[in-house]
Amino acid sequence: LVFDGEEENKLSYTDVHQQFKDLVEKLLTGFLSDLGIVPEQFVHVVSNAAKTELNEFIITSILTVDDFTQFKAMMVKRNRDLTDEVRRI
Repeated sequence: LVFDGEEENKLSYTDVHQQFKDLVEKLLTGFLSDLGIVPEQFVHVVSNAAKTELNEFIITSILTVDDFTQFKAMMVKRNRDLTDEVRRI
């Protein structure tokens, strides 16, 4: 397990987070490209989107990709969930 829940942040965490950010950027850019949308258009639309619960969720989800603390919390939780699932088998 890379994310073991320890309080100390390891260098390997930073590497995995960077790989995750790169993957999300690649997937989002590819998806937008498939739709014929350039990143600047996407930023404009997101910036001017109506304040709905769904839009807020989408914007927050995209922006938190850069947030290491939230990423680490998500990974630690996922590891716990997987461990619990294996124990139930």
